[in-house]
Amino acid sequence: MIEKTILIVDDSEFDRTLLVKALARKGGFVTLQASIGDACLELLNNRSVDLILMDIMMPGKFGTQVLEKIRQNFNGIELPIIMVTAKAETADVIDCLQSGANDYITKPVNFEVAVSRISTHLRLAELSKEMSRLKQ
Repeated sequence: MIEKTILIVDDSEFDRTLLVKALARKGGFVTLQASIGDACLELLNNRSVDLILMDIMMPGKFGTQVLEKIRQNFNGIELPIIMVTAKAETADVIDCLQSGANDYITKPVNFEVAVSRISTHLRLAELSKEMSRLKQ
């Protein structure tokens, strides 16, 4: 499989570092990092990203606001977004999924589960692109 690039968006340097290390070790993914929503949006203008892991509670724009902004340009198949957050209330999960998130992982992150979910969403995106190519 071709190396996939994952953008990690979280204001906590500690949480970003944990995710980067786990994704490199368990999934062999290339990672990019952003500490705030605006930096995420800027990176998307300049780099190709296969999937985003995004926190909800960040300074400036909340993750849900960034999610909605991204969904104006990319659908859930083109760019899967998994919310990774300490907010575990049912209403938070529903809000994110209805706003366009593909999945939702609560902190503390179980990295084996996270890598499995990431791999599933990347594979779904890959299969969708292949189906579109075959239709043409």
